[in-house]
Amino acid sequence: MPSHSPEPTFLYQNTEWTWDRSDLSDYPSSDWDLTYTFTSILPQSKFSLSAQPNGFGYRISVPSATTANYTPSNRRQGHSGYYWQAVATHQTTSENRLVGNGVIDLKPDLSLQAAGYDPRSANERRRDELRVILSKLNNAQSYTIAGRTYQYREIGELREELSKVEAEISLEHQADTMGIDASQIRFRKILTRF
Repeated sequence: MPSHSPEPTFLYQNTEWTWDRSDLSDYPSSDWDLTYTFTSILPQSKFSLSAQPNGFGYRISVPSATTANYTPSNRRQGHSGYYWQAVATHQTTSENRLVGNGVIDLKPDLSLQAAGYDPRSANERRRDELRVILSKLNNAQSYTIAGRTYQYREIGELREELSKVEAEISLEHQADTMGIDASQIRFRKILTRF
């Protein structure tokens, strides 16, 4: 299995997807077929893509009309992302070889979302709520939002929570940049401390 694969770490719904696999010289397209299978737990969804021969390699190309029907995963919203596997199948013997696997985030096309769609993560929503609470408590003894009353004496705890939430958001943004889940960054940071 290759140590580095050219698959994207995220894709957008309702856009054309195209990528090439030219690193599979052991599985030439004259003798092998390449198929990608994507599956997600939350939301429950599964689909497969067949690669087309492209010289000695393969090209994966999916039109936007097809990707518009795929359910977004949006890991920042707490969804699991799509786990994928790339399998080369010999055209004569039907032998299967796993040639890649990973996780992608299928991001939503905002033009397909209902009015009021909120792309912020749960941490980003909590950060914004905490900022409002803290700004209101600077000028009052108490403030009520969403049925909960906060007291001025809780400012220290709220600031501490805000600091923690902002650190989580920073991890989320790093994870988005790297195309991985934020929990993987937390795990890596723990390992580097030893």
